[in-house]
Amino acid sequence: MRAEGGAFIKFDARPYVFGIAMPDWRDGVIAVVKADESVDDAVRYIMSSCGVSTLNIAELPRYKLSCIETLLRNYRYESIIYITDIYGIVNKIALKSGISRSTLFNEAWSYLSKHICGGIDSAQCDGEVKLSCCRSSCGALCELAKLEAHMRRGVVVDLTRKLAEALGISQNL
Repeated sequence: MRAEGGAFIKFDARPYVFGIAMPDWRDGVIAVVKADESVDDAVRYIMSSCGVSTLNIAELPRYKLSCIETLLRNYRYESIIYITDIYGIVNKIALKSGISRSTLFNEAWSYLSKHICGGIDSAQCDGEVKLSCCRSSCGALCELAKLEAHMRRGVVVDLTRKLAEALGISQNL
């Protein structure tokens, strides 16, 4: 399922746990996973059972992925994949305008927080994500978000054009 940049999807936050990750800054894909606490515990167990410390596909041997996928099938969770290209957009603007990257990143993360964090008070986030709802370091659901980001599973929302417009430029710099 795909939603265009104008459609912002909000999660009903209670009583769920959230994980948010951007496993590869170069593609700017941010995944948000929503599940109940039993799934959070199950993901920890699955990682241990499959002998992995991360669900980042770039760091996993292929044979471990089948173990993870087989065990994950037993659990329900939701994910939204946000396409942002935050680094590409910020770098283009900084080079073209001379505005500092740190200022632009602060504005970009603030904009993304308004849309991604809607209905989320607290989330587990990886170190790459600087959203306002990030309250704890990367836990099991954050690891699951890394997997979902790579697989592009869930509702996909492309925010690249909206983010560029919010920072005051067109996507065609």
